[in-house]
Amino acid sequence: LISIICGGQEVFEYVFCDDDIIAHKSRAESASHALGDLIKTVKKNGKERRERVAHYYLLIQEVKLEAPASVYEMMFAATSGRKVFNSVFKYEWSAYDFKISDTGILAEVLEMLDYGTEKFLRCSVGGTLIYVKTDREYRGKIHLLPDVSKVSVIESERQIRIV
Repeated sequence: LISIICGGQEVFEYVFCDDDIIAHKSRAESASHALGDLIKTVKKNGKERRERVAHYYLLIQEVKLEAPASVYEMMFAATSGRKVFNSVFKYEWSAYDFKISDTGILAEVLEMLDYGTEKFLRCSVGGTLIYVKTDREYRGKIHLLPDVSKVSVIESERQIRIV
């Protein structure tokens, strides 16, 4: 199961300089969070070699995303022993780290947010909201594929940022 947490309200962050607003950032530019697990599969490395190679995946809403070594090594270092497989992690990406594809995490487009120079989709995944940078309008159900190399990982139990 996935839980994406973004609050659900349009929120803006402002940067002030001598009582003047010099920049603002919409919630669409903030991070989207997903709860998930780390899983391991073992595959044979070719027919001639009988070596078995472990592959690690971020499991989000029944979608397996292969984790880069730098990510799963830090997850193992931050947890003790096999606890990494029993822990729930919060995976975090920015709206710029998702692409729309034919496979991936199923999302429903709620609306297009047009900020002039940039457009974002407000999407519902598992009943919560995430935002995705886009160049065109989408309607209905889409699949989102996050860039796993840009993930931030937070252990949910202790609220510790690992990556």
